[in-house]
Amino acid sequence: MKKLAYIVTKQHTGEFMEDSVLLPLSQGNHVGEVVAIYFVEDGIYHLVKGARSSKNIKVAQENGKLKIIGCKTSIKNRNLQNVIIDGIEQGNFNDFFKYATEADYIISF
Repeated sequence: MKKLAYIVTKQHTGEFMEDSVLLPLSQGNHVGEVVAIYFVEDGIYHLVKGARSSKNIKVAQENGKLKIIGCKTSIKNRNLQNVIIDGIEQGNFNDFFKYATEADYIISF
């Protein structure tokens, strides 16, 4: 099974994230082994409590070895420090890349 890492930069990727990445991850049937997801720029809105994708992000995080990182600069610049899902690591690209180096593919959208 191929190892994958994702970089999510857009807020308006909810349908793809929800149906093609997060739902299969939360159900344990994603086509690859996802090692990390890095939410940056407007993609950070996926990590807001109550967002459409937040429930499956939390389930996916709890069910696997998946590392989910929210860009601390993106969170700060959008003043979202107090509304990010509990337990999400806040870091930068270097933090993500520590986990992504084991991936066969890094997918960005």
